[in-house]
Amino acid sequence: MPLFQRVAAVFAILLPALASLGGGGLAYTMYARSVWFRLEIIGADAGGRRHAVAPSMLASKVGASAAPFFTGSDHFRRTYGVGALENHLPEVARLSCEADDRRPTAIDVTLVLRDGATGPERTHTEHATCAR
Repeated sequence: MPLFQRVAAVFAILLPALASLGGGGLAYTMYARSVWFRLEIIGADAGGRRHAVAPSMLASKVGASAAPFFTGSDHFRRTYGVGALENHLPEVARLSCEADDRRPTAIDVTLVLRDGATGPERTHTEHATCAR
């Protein structure tokens, strides 16, 4: 057996074994875990009155690859990763300012995450001051 095939065989056996021992490691993690998420968008007017903004209204204002993050995300949905959404939450807050026809002076966008359907929640919130 050539050296390349022996090395490949070792990695094919070693990486999954290490992953099972170390809680993930390098192997089989790309789509191995799902996450439940929802978006909560709250606008505030100049008088401090707060109102909910439907995340679905942002779907038409973003590209086709990002739209699924917004459609129906006012309730928990399951997906395989929300890293891109979490990394761009400040931009989502600014876009929410523009999309809300009630002309808010500020927006808070909260991404709520769960590792399972009923697991503990963790949140990431971004605030944007809306220019009017």
